[in-house]
Amino acid sequence: MTTPTRLPPERGPTTSSGMHSTPSTTRMWTPAGIKLFELYRMSDEKLIEHIKKTALDFYRQEAKDLQMFPLKSRVVVLTLNPLDTLGDNQVLEKQQAGFSAINLTTTNFTPEIAEETYFSSEFQERLALVVVDEAHMIYIWGLVDSSTSKTSTSAHYRFEDYGIFRPSYGKLGTQLLFQNKKPILLLSATCRPVVVEAIKKSLKLNNDSMIMIKGELTRPEIRMIRLTMTKSLASSLDVINLFPSCRDVPDDKMVPALVYSGSRNCTMTVMEVMDLACETPGGAYRPNSSCIRRFHSCTGDEDKKTCAKDFASGKFPVISCSMALGLGQNWKRVRMVAHVGQGDPANIFQMIGRCGRAGVRLKRCS
Repeated sequence: MTTPTRLPPERGPTTSSGMHSTPSTTRMWTPAGIKLFELYRMSDEKLIEHIKKTALDFYRQEAKDLQMFPLKSRVVVLTLNPLDTLGDNQVLEKQQAGFSAINLTTTNFTPEIAEETYFSSEFQERLALVVVDEAHMIYIWGLVDSSTSKTSTSAHYRFEDYGIFRPSYGKLGTQLLFQNKKPILLLSATCRPVVVEAIKKSLKLNNDSMIMIKGELTRPEIRMIRLTMTKSLASSLDVINLFPSCRDVPDDKMVPALVYSGSRNCTMTVMEVMDLACETPGGAYRPNSSCIRRFHSCTGDEDKKTCAKDFASGKFPVISCSMALGLGQNWKRVRMVAHVGQGDPANIFQMIGRCGRAGVRLKRCS
């Protein structure tokens, strides 16, 4: 969950991981080399054309039909998201674009400070929008918290690092009903009709009090392949068929991939199987391997940061992970996502995320 803090007036407005403020007119450049102020002054028509051209040049694909226009006043947008790593990723994107943003978690933002800041008149006057990212989790984690899904035999508990996260996300309705008439924006790429109805019930919404915008999210560059496992799920030996020997393909030439497992123990098993596939005995136990590393909820905070940073910079090609990574990162360099075992379709789409947007085809194996 991300929440805002206040900085001294001379530093300008503060935003959370999804918060936007009016950009400064000096020393702020986008990665494309265009001043944010110039974008800020564009008309809606020119901005749409600029977005289309940039998307085509950078991603090698057409931009989505629906675009969010930047705010033109100094306000705060509060973004709530279910995972700390997702907040870190969003903050990094905003900062790289020249906006001020901060990710606040339970380690640096206590409930007392949150209540004092959020309900202060100063903050309420600047608050323009409350955004709930991954809104479908209101439904999914609401099930975990309020029904028989809490039992160990539930599907939620078949995947470690998934059912244990933020069940309170399913109780956002009570908090969001008291926003002093501020609008709420719910974002999700995997909202089935049953999820939409559950969210409306949780937030006490009806068709007259909400507007639903549906965008085209078709990803023709993604190919999904289902492979029947011939070995046991615990052994993860079927992963051998996905990766070549290091004699044929060196680590720096291997396809960037994420391999998801249903438990934290299996993430280590997958790494051991990778040793067999790549013919590199003992490689799974190297802390800074140039081939594969792992990521799950019990991984140390510094190791998580190092793993994410090194993978994004291309220092190693494969991550063996649990659902702890599923909603947390959006790497365009990933070209293959493998899920060991039977997975939920909605979770699979979340695993894919922004993968495959580097202009090359993405393969997903299950």
